[in-house]
Amino acid sequence: MDLSRIDLNLLVALDALLAERNVTRAAARLSVGQSAMSSTLGRLRRLFDDPLLVREGRQLQATPFAESILGPLREALAQVDQVVNSSRPFDPRTTHRTFSIMATDYVTLIYLYPLLDQLSREAPHVSLKLFPVSSDASDQLWLREVDLLIHPLETLPSAERFRRVALFRDRYVAVTDGMASHVDVGLAPSDLTSRPFLATTIANRAAYGDVQLENLGIKTNQVIVASCVLAPFLIRGTSLLTLLPEHLAQYAAAQVDIRLLDPPVDLAPVTEAMLWLPRHDNDQAHRWLRDTFRTVVETFDMTSWNWETGRPMERTAN
Repeated sequence: MDLSRIDLNLLVALDALLAERNVTRAAARLSVGQSAMSSTLGRLRRLFDDPLLVREGRQLQATPFAESILGPLREALAQVDQVVNSSRPFDPRTTHRTFSIMATDYVTLIYLYPLLDQLSREAPHVSLKLFPVSSDASDQLWLREVDLLIHPLETLPSAERFRRVALFRDRYVAVTDGMASHVDVGLAPSDLTSRPFLATTIANRAAYGDVQLENLGIKTNQVIVASCVLAPFLIRGTSLLTLLPEHLAQYAAAQVDIRLLDPPVDLAPVTEAMLWLPRHDNDQAHRWLRDTFRTVVETFDMTSWNWETGRPMERTAN
């Protein structure tokens, strides 16, 4: 294949098609017409001598060949982007770059407000796409479908493939309804098995606190909810018991009548980590995003934040 005859835009279109698995959405992603994208798909099929996308029912699925080139394709496009932009100084005040972040609902809930507040002042033209953690989060990061992944390090498979830094560690607390008077003296280990227990999951995987209970041989009488953020609101007026990271529990306690207690067994804290691809180490914009998010997490004080306005509370003069 003569590389001099290949239009780089074809590879950009291929990346969009394989990401969307839909001609209409791929066209919208690149701001071109649907007929133009259909024509481009035809050119790509002739170029690679492979159908690339085939219809199965009402969906388009990538062929085995298309799946095999997806990683190298995105690696090549990333390197081209780095070459083109390496000499351009990055200025967050003027950039119009879009970043995608995949994070747990817990981290998104607590740190979205302060992050957006920071960006509105430092980078008013930056756009964020926020995605909930999925079961294939590692693969999505590896394939450059997201720029950053924020995930509990203890429950993330294949984390060693990525650069990573711990943002914070959070201990687990037991949470009950605020009117649960029978726990005034604290919880006993037997409460974990005798009382109904609200277990939480992250992308269909048990939360780290619940994993530790299982490893300790503690079989809970479970009601399962797919979001730890919902848990504090589901235990109101019930005898349910749950385990939550303390930051989340403290945030929820300001919104709903719940009680925070020390767990009746020793549990290791959960580590919320930020992960990215090694190829982004020297990307100025990506490094700025990582530094900004890390600073937000390190300096954020929940007690000084006005959750109604989404801004820090004004300090009164002494």
